[in-house]
Amino acid sequence: MSRISRQKSKGRSDSNGGFAGIPRIVLKHSHYQNLSGGAVKLLVELASQFRGKNNGDFTVAYGVLKKKGVQLKRHY
Repeated sequence: MSRISRQKSKGRSDSNGGFAGIPRIVLKHSHYQNLSGGAVKLLVELASQFRGKNNGDFTVAYGVLKKKGVQLKRHY
C-alpha cells in the first residue's frame, strides 16, 4: 500500500474529511463543563489541527482563529 493511500485510509490527510476526537473523560470533567463557548471552540479547533504525527505543531494565531469564529476576549 502506498504512503498516500495509507494516510487517506487512516484519516490523516488534509482533506475536508477526518476526525477531531476529544476524549469523554475531558468532556465529563468540571473544568470542561465550565468553559465559555469561545474556549470550547478553541479546544475543538486545536483538536482538529492534530493529524496523528504533528503533536506540538498547532497554531492559536489570532488571524487564523478569528476566521473560524473563535473570540479571544478571554483565554479560558
